[in-house]
Amino acid sequence: MRVSWKVIFFTGIISLCALFFLSNSSCDTPWRKEVQEADLYDVDLLKTDDGVYTGQHSYRDYMYIVQAEVADHQIVDIEIVDWDPNDARTAALAIFDRVIENQSLCVDAITGATTASKLYLLCLEDAFPYHKSDECPEWEYE
Repeated sequence: MRVSWKVIFFTGIISLCALFFLSNSSCDTPWRKEVQEADLYDVDLLKTDDGVYTGQHSYRDYMYIVQAEVADHQIVDIEIVDWDPNDARTAALAIFDRVIENQSLCVDAITGATTASKLYLLCLEDAFPYHKSDECPEWEYE
């Protein structure tokens, strides 16, 4: 039985496409892995004076910047100064409500936006470099 060169050619092309798809879908990007593996520390608000604190963290060649307002040793407001919006990052904005409610950076991530949640928390941690407290427990990524 003789095999046509067309069959061999198309089988090869399909195999290469499948290999490319599998290799790209099965691994995390270096940016995502860097955020996921970063240590996160809570903030000691008792040592934090009233004021507006700005923090930043880079992700995928973009700098994310947030500001947190502290009054009477409590975080009372958090705002985005600069960011690159997408669906997950927009959903992750709810992490700020959790931080304000718990007065802690050690809060649960937003479902479906875990990496983006931690990205914003890393920005907040950067806003308080001299007021770090205990390390937050590690998150489990799915």
